[in-house]
Amino acid sequence: MATPQLTLMLLIMLAIFVPAERYLIYFAVVAGLLFDSFYTGMLGINTLLWPLVVFLADQLRPYIPRTPLYLGVTQIIFLTAYAACDYLLNRFTGYGAVGWTNLITVHLAPGLLVNIGLFAICYLPLRRLLINLNQR
Repeated sequence: MATPQLTLMLLIMLAIFVPAERYLIYFAVVAGLLFDSFYTGMLGINTLLWPLVVFLADQLRPYIPRTPLYLGVTQIIFLTAYAACDYLLNRFTGYGAVGWTNLITVHLAPGLLVNIGLFAICYLPLRRLLINLNQR
């Protein structure tokens, strides 16, 4: 089950390339709430995790070089941390009950492969767009 996380990847890129955006965390809350209401059936997990990921990306922004390799590794780290926190919160609430090995082999590994491919395809156009937005 490979799940593309395009919205979360875009939010991370926005936090890194457009640091002056004050409303990005609020946008992440609304996007997480919409995602929860349409796809998960349980409100709150993505509403909490997406702004937290955006906040962490914004705090780490000065330490992340703007090269494709570093941004790709940053995306992998944040998506892995997001998946682990999502699993732990779902496990805590009783919504999910799969084991760690099943999570890694069935969900995390294929999802990271798909997201790395999507990052490679979308990096240059998205980078140019975000740099232009940051200059205005």
